[in-house]
Amino acid sequence: MSKLVLVALTVNEADVDKFLLLTRELIRNSIVEDGCLDYYLFRKSGNENEFMLYEKYVDSKVLENHQSSKHFYNFQNSVKSLLSKEPTIEILDA
Repeated sequence: MSKLVLVALTVNEADVDKFLLLTRELIRNSIVEDGCLDYYLFRKSGNENEFMLYEKYVDSKVLENHQSSKHFYNFQNSVKSLLSKEPTIEILDA
């Protein structure tokens, strides 16, 4: 069964440009992974520092591989200080 991941992120206003740069790099590296079907970043209307990552994978094994990838690890460590609160993560069967 495919997996859908939704990640809500709130970024410090002063760090939005840096966040966008790091996220574009994450998406560029993630979308080419075997079994990654979709990987998008959305910005909330009316709030310039709230974002949603939408990720879709063939199955849970592919998701696990993504979560253990070097680029995912680097992204997590790089954006921690840019966030104004902990991200909200939902993993759904699709």
